[in-house]
Amino acid sequence: MIHFTMRMKIVTMAIFKFILKLISDCAENNLVNGRIATLKNATYHTKTTQNELINICNEIIVSELKCEVKKAKFFSILADEASDVSYMEQMPLVLLFVNDNCEICELFFGFIPCDSGLSGEAIASQILNSIKDMGLEMKFCVGQGYDGVGNLAGNCSGAAIRIKTIYPKALYVHCGSHVLNLCVADACNIQIVSNMMSNVQVISQFFHFSPKRFDVLKKN
Repeated sequence: MIHFTMRMKIVTMAIFKFILKLISDCAENNLVNGRIATLKNATYHTKTTQNELINICNEIIVSELKCEVKKAKFFSILADEASDVSYMEQMPLVLLFVNDNCEICELFFGFIPCDSGLSGEAIASQILNSIKDMGLEMKFCVGQGYDGVGNLAGNCSGAAIRIKTIYPKALYVHCGSHVLNLCVADACNIQIVSNMMSNVQVISQFFHFSPKRFDVLKKN
């Protein structure tokens, strides 16, 4: 795992240097133009510079996404608690809305650190604060989608009911993908279903790992 992480850092640095060189070749700004004499330590390769650029890109992207949500006015929330490889609890936040073309859009806005705990009250507070920080109004929230665990979907103290108490239009719906996952997991205990799923996996791998086979599959 350590060697994999180191390789990823090396690859990331190489990509970053390539992008920086591309900016240097294309930009007219003397500050980033590598052909202009600068201080020896002005390499712009440090992790601090990388993080600053990543944060700037994040702010620009989130700003554009917020404009899309505001234009649609009404939205729904999707969230779920999870832990990363360092066992840090965090919660991905996704907003759903309908655009001008009557298409359902699903946008990922980032991870919310669960610093204040995983209780229904804490998660509800974290979601509400995140929506507020994005400049969106919860009064336009018309739906919530979580899995069925107690701290999210509990009828008495879950995050969904706490949010719905404040914003009655934010109806809770059990996440359809999670329901399907539970159904498949339960069905796999049945031998005939387990055999079918194994066959589907083998067939999928047979076509997936060969572009020629996959082309034949698409043609036929």
